[in-house]
Amino acid sequence: MAEPSPEDPSSASPAAALTVSPAGCPPRYDLARGLFEFCSSQADAMLAHFRNINQLLGPTKDWTAPGTLCEVLIRDLIRRMLPSRYSVDKGFVFGRCMKGDKEVHSPEVDVLIHDTHEYAPVYRLGDFVIVRPDAVRAVIQVKRTLDGDKLQKAIANLVDVKQHLKSLGAIRIPNNNYDIFSAAFFFADDLKLQGGGISSTYASIVEPLKGVEPLARPHFLGSLENRFYVVPFDSKARYDGFASLHGNGNVALVTFLGYLTQYILPRYSSLPLYRPVDHPSDQTIQLDAPDRSPS
Repeated sequence: MAEPSPEDPSSASPAAALTVSPAGCPPRYDLARGLFEFCSSQADAMLAHFRNINQLLGPTKDWTAPGTLCEVLIRDLIRRMLPSRYSVDKGFVFGRCMKGDKEVHSPEVDVLIHDTHEYAPVYRLGDFVIVRPDAVRAVIQVKRTLDGDKLQKAIANLVDVKQHLKSLGAIRIPNNNYDIFSAAFFFADDLKLQGGGISSTYASIVEPLKGVEPLARPHFLGSLENRFYVVPFDSKARYDGFASLHGNGNVALVTFLGYLTQYILPRYSSLPLYRPVDHPSDQTIQLDAPDRSPS
């Protein structure tokens, strides 16, 4: 079976795939648009919860509870989007590997999607798990507010997890990052477009991705509130700023869910939530693969 292509997550048109009408009759209702609006409404609901807890707590330096709420909201949404064979929890990957001259366990993962049809967790207590490497299907880091420091830490965590999984043999195809989906997801942000171009925060953080092997790069970096996102893949990264071209829909969440389901689910069962032809990027960033020539 051919691997899915990030530039074309669905080979069929969303309207064609989702519209059901008698043979020879034109569709009466655009179900693809309805699906887009439904997913966008989920973004509004999550942001409402996020703002409510901030208002109820008031000014604080303790962001543990709001951060936990963000993780719970994302995990709950993803559970509703995936078949029951996949569990959506928080935890660690079972197994240790060498990092430099030290033997380490995996980093903690905020949203750990794993196959419980084929693999039982090594350990489970509520929503906390330790799972076998072969069970992992996606790793996602969730944060309250996007800034340069948090984005850099989230990317570093995701790279560490992917490299850990590769060391344990969970990613078996050389130079192929389709095995395990990874993303950094933020709720709020203070990003500003610079003269209509890419946000300086994203530009400064995406630059180091050029030094990360494609296998370990995250597939999605984005924030919910202002709908910024970057989709790195192969040798390029697609960037969208404020989604003025996308109407009132939250294209950042729709893109996140579209890529997530496309990478995890078989092509015939994934929902066609996103196609680049429907949502052209504001800018494309070149991400050449790191130089592997002998020094």
